[in-house]
Amino acid sequence: MNPKVSICIPTFGQAAKFKVLLQSIANQSFRDFEVIVTDDSPNDEIEQLCRNNQSFQIRYYKNLEVKGSPDNWNLAISYATGEWVKLIHHDDYFYSDDSLRNFVQATEMDPDVDYFFSATNIFDLKTGKQYPYEVPLNQLQNIDKYPAYLFPRNIIGAPSTGFFRKSMGIEYDKSLIWLVDVEYYSRIINKYKIKYIPNLLITTVISSEQLSTGLKNKKDVEIRELLYCYIKLKGTFNAFNMRIMRHRLIEIFQMFDVCSLKELESLRLISSIPFFAKLLIISVNVNKRLAYRLFFKFNQFNLF
Repeated sequence: MNPKVSICIPTFGQAAKFKVLLQSIANQSFRDFEVIVTDDSPNDEIEQLCRNNQSFQIRYYKNLEVKGSPDNWNLAISYATGEWVKLIHHDDYFYSDDSLRNFVQATEMDPDVDYFFSATNIFDLKTGKQYPYEVPLNQLQNIDKYPAYLFPRNIIGAPSTGFFRKSMGIEYDKSLIWLVDVEYYSRIINKYKIKYIPNLLITTVISSEQLSTGLKNKKDVEIRELLYCYIKLKGTFNAFNMRIMRHRLIEIFQMFDVCSLKELESLRLISSIPFFAKLLIISVNVNKRLAYRLFFKFNQFNLF
């Protein structure tokens, strides 16, 4: 008989943090789960912790080739046999002993919901401080209809906050790193029902070792991935969502002072650069201040 929940853990080193996660799983009051670990680590530290774990059984998979993020996330999920999937990164952990039970209870209270996400306890390793992250209710009212609002600000948070039906079958896009989570959420919102659980159920650890920390404010990454998402989602987003995406692109171009078409072409997009982006760059080279003012205004009236 298949378990109710599959706890899927993609790993890459950091054995001490992974050990904390294992202990938080061992403490869970809800027990109808399986644990799956897909390991990208260059050594056997994660494997040894899995082999020596006596609290619950772990299905451990050593990747013969390094998958990287988010391919390793998708691999872990692919091995799941439970009705519900709890993806959790190896450096995050359950906030309380009843966290998993609370996730499952949410599915029973709202059986028509496919994707749940919870409030998060943020643990900053650099400062040692912990603080709650709770989603503002006024912003929750927007993302159901306008998932593009996630691109300026990811109010859902890290993938570890999620709890979803395995049957959805939506994978993370391995072409992305910086925007991989919000692009994934936007496709879910377009097709399925989501709901926020206003309880602290996960602790998300922030550290300098995280990949996302090194990508923040990197010009080539942010521009390339936002343009990629704009092109990819154009066929599924409605006009208002595309307007939000264009507004965000104009903001990013302005923030990074993009003024060359060759610079955009060097980013190696999957297809041609959108016409409005080309026109913006040409206009910026004529009069930068006026160009951005006009393009924000034109976009407001859907003139692109």
